Amino acid sequence: MGRTNNASQRQEEIIWALYDCLAEKGHEKVTVKEIARRAGLAPGIIHYYFDSKDQIVVRLAEALLEKYSSLLTAAIAGAASPEEKLIKAIDCIVDHMILERTINRVFFNLLQMSYEREELGLAAQKMFERYRGFFENIFEDMAAPRERKLLAAKLVALTEGISIQVMVDPGAFDRDTVRRLIIESCKRRI
Repeated sequence: MGRTNNASQRQEEIIWALYDCLAEKGHEKVTVKEIARRAGLAPGIIHYYFDSKDQIVVRLAEALLEKYSSLLTAAIAGAASPEEKLIKAIDCIVDHMILERTINRVFFNLLQMSYEREELGLAAQKMFERYRGFFENIFEDMAAPRERKLLAAKLVALTEGISIQVMVDPGAFDRDTVRRLIIESCKRRI
């Protein structure tokens, strides 16, 4: 029992070490040796827990998906109406994703890696499907099924586009402007 728990803990340390490496250096410069150093492990130990760097990347993508899904779910808990759920979800995205340069840098590194390797591409696809699905559920009481899908895709595209602009030009938008832009966009139907 202790071994499994220790292995899980070690794997978590490794994937979050990758997160730190991606945030600091970018994927081009991250090696298994660097991940191990950041996790406080000998490089050979990493291969006991993961078969490859790609496997660590996939696990990081899964961990980020879970983390941000939990954040969004907690943010909308107790909302009295679909509109309130949407506003709370937007606030969560603005505060924890769009304006957070570290997660943006990691996310865009993950996306860039996903263009090059199929396994990573599938992990990125799953992230976007879940992201859109979250908003499709929020729009459930606000729009017809086809429109829900389009609204969710529009919201994801808008948030990712703003995130890119914030990465390139950190002073381009303040929180209130980003929030207002997204909310106003959601009010307009497709």
